[in-house]
Amino acid sequence: VCVCVSAVSGHANVSTSAVNADDTPLSAASLPFDFHFFGRSYPTVYINPNGALHVGGPVPPCGCCFAGGPLPSDPLRKHCTLGTSWSSSILLSTCDLNPSADPTSDIRVGVVDGQRWVVRFISVPAYMSRIPDSGGFKFTFGAVLHREGRVQIALQSVKDPVHIPSSGA
Repeated sequence: VCVCVSAVSGHANVSTSAVNADDTPLSAASLPFDFHFFGRSYPTVYINPNGALHVGGPVPPCGCCFAGGPLPSDPLRKHCTLGTSWSSSILLSTCDLNPSADPTSDIRVGVVDGQRWVVRFISVPAYMSRIPDSGGFKFTFGAVLHREGRVQIALQSVKDPVHIPSSGA
């Protein structure tokens, strides 16, 4: 049985503070259960406005993003990568999104039957993309976290970030 995000979207009815941000801060969401993820249990998920869910704490080791740069714990030898910055994360998107740029964007969460937690990113524009009413692209996607650690991801409207027109195009 497929439980698609669209099928449980009515349960994702609470907006999060992440919708008012660009890269930071991450918005904490308490789960109705301990989420089992790679051998550990987490009672909280931190929602990144760029479309990531982080379970290891409110700030990943490299800060808000997964761009290259020195790793704060060893600035001379290691660099921030997807592996070092987001190892305790579920990456629904690896684009630089900016929900605060469009008042019609929303990031909503909810619970289904106490066993599933739902997050939906709705009509979120890419950073530096044109205003959506004049041709910019909006991303809509989501995920369902299951108590036992299973994750379902649904992509409704996504685009290759290389082909997103910038504000200067």
